[in-house]
Amino acid sequence: MVAAIQAPLIMMSQNRAAEYDRLQAVNDFRVNSKSEEEIRVLHSKVDHLIQQDEPNMLEIQKMQTQMLGEIQAQVNELRRLQAAQQPQP
Repeated sequence: MVAAIQAPLIMMSQNRAAEYDRLQAVNDFRVNSKSEEEIRVLHSKVDHLIQQDEPNMLEIQKMQTQMLGEIQAQVNELRRLQAAQQPQP
């Protein structure tokens, strides 16, 4: 007798749970789709920035290489002067 009363209630509960799960899955799909689209847009923006800044970065790299060479020459000159000032035994 109790089983006859419980069965419809259990079925209704399972149906509600299934509907809730379906709605949650649909919502998850929408959120994931929106996230994917946002990531695509961000990738596009980053790619654009990289392409736009690449010439500038190359110019900066050239300047840094030149400055490094000048610093190395100055260090070598200082070492030479220091060695010349030290007394010879």
